[in-house]
Amino acid sequence: MTAAYDASVSHTKIEGNIGSITESIKPAIASVLANGASGSKSAMIEQCSLENIRMNTGLLESSSPVIKEKLAHGKLQLISAYYDLDNGMITIVR
Repeated sequence: MTAAYDASVSHTKIEGNIGSITESIKPAIASVLANGASGSKSAMIEQCSLENIRMNTGLLESSSPVIKEKLAHGKLQLISAYYDLDNGMITIVR
């Protein structure tokens, strides 16, 4: 996330495999920045990570007919979570 955030705010492009990963994260970063988020770099990266989790959960819910059907019938539940590498804690993301 740090590389993607740095590339977004400096308007640079990262090449290779990491570049394709950072491109997929950019919509979350753009959303956080567009909503006027502020704070330290680490706080901004955490906000971007949480938004990326939310966006990808929404994408899973809406883009897969199988998942969508199972969710609708109560046969599947998606739980979004954030794993903090610094302390090993897992936080449910709403």
